Amino acid sequence: MATYRTCDGVVRRDFIKVGALAGLGLTLPEYLRRAAAGEIITTAKGKAAIFVYLGGGPTHMDTFDLKPDAPEEFRGEFKPVKTNVDGMEICEHLPKLAQCADKFAVLRGVSHTLAAHELGTKYMITGNRPLPSIVFPGYGSVVAKEKPGPTDLPPFVAIPNTPQSPGYLGVSYAPFQVGSTPQPGKPFNVRGISLAGGVTVTDVERRTQLARDLDVV
Repeated sequence: MATYRTCDGVVRRDFIKVGALAGLGLTLPEYLRRAAAGEIITTAKGKAAIFVYLGGGPTHMDTFDLKPDAPEEFRGEFKPVKTNVDGMEICEHLPKLAQCADKFAVLRGVSHTLAAHELGTKYMITGNRPLPSIVFPGYGSVVAKEKPGPTDLPPFVAIPNTPQSPGYLGVSYAPFQVGSTPQPGKPFNVRGISLAGGVTVTDVERRTQLARDLDVV
């Protein structure tokens, strides 16, 4: 007896994977069959996410879409290298990314028609076209609201800062911006929460415990 499965429970990332591998012969029905058989793990296991924002970063023709077969005046100047995903190539200057290409998805169809960097940035970090009447929250603020973590830690941290804002969600979901970038070989301190000179973590823990004991009396 033939069985049929709908697309319920299939997340957008699954469709992206299937679309990228369609040229290699993997169709959506085959993907669903293998997922149902346990051959493909589809359940998300991530507990945190790192959003890397490159303002004015490198072009797609110098990173993930070098177009090596295009005429010289249109293709990038760098050479493509193979990744650990069959059929996928990226720039020769990204060797470490090439080794873990099975851990990320390249969205080749993402674009916008806003002829201004500021508006385009807002569009890309919120998923909503900017409007003068409303300020949309960034992805980090949305996650902070929908998937709250421990109450004693900020759910959304920006290093050193971010163009994302909480928008209409309010300041409770604003990012904690450290304001500086860690440097290799140098101690990293965040202004306003760093320990005063001579005070150790043990000292703070003892004071905290003393305050708790006094609060019980």
